[in-house]
Amino acid sequence: MAAAAEVAPRTVPLYFCSRQDIALSRFTESMDQLTARLCDREPHDTAMEILGRWLGRWLGPVVKFPPGPPSGRTTGI
Repeated sequence: MAAAAEVAPRTVPLYFCSRQDIALSRFTESMDQLTARLCDREPHDTAMEILGRWLGRWLGPVVKFPPGPPSGRTTGI
């Protein structure tokens, strides 16, 4: 891993305790960002709107979502 990252072999353990930490670091970071956005949302923003915008940022380059609710469904749960 160190070679692929072009760092010294002893550098990696300074930042990550295990390979699992490396694998989950982006997931943990993104969940922290989602949590912060949910906690800091404006009163008019729903949790689903925040989640949708967050997903759009992560999946936007890969998947294009049409605006609005899926066809044949309402916005209520």
